[in-house]
Amino acid sequence: MAASLFSEPQLLTAHRTALRERNAGPQHVNIALAGYLAAEQDLGRIRPEADPETAAALLLGACLQHAFLSHFTDQQDDNDSTSRFAASLAHTLTDGLIHPSDNGRPATE
Repeated sequence: MAASLFSEPQLLTAHRTALRERNAGPQHVNIALAGYLAAEQDLGRIRPEADPETAAALLLGACLQHAFLSHFTDQQDDNDSTSRFAASLAHTLTDGLIHPSDNGRPATE
């Protein structure tokens, strides 16, 4: 569906207009996650120098790429490997986000 939207500029413009009129679109997932991370940052659980919008883009972009590649190559993961990927991704990202004083976890600097 997305490929057909991008292949026809007028269709893409109409689709964008319809999304704007409904205040809808895929960007709301990033906005919601960035808002959650900013709230955690306000509570002191995320490093003050961390950028919530960038962290949201990193996490969601990695998930999108993983899903796209697994479907494109027809090498879909089983639930265990998907869970391991998700856990590893979350751990790697949170190591850079978690405030060193939160939950007694040491700084990873």
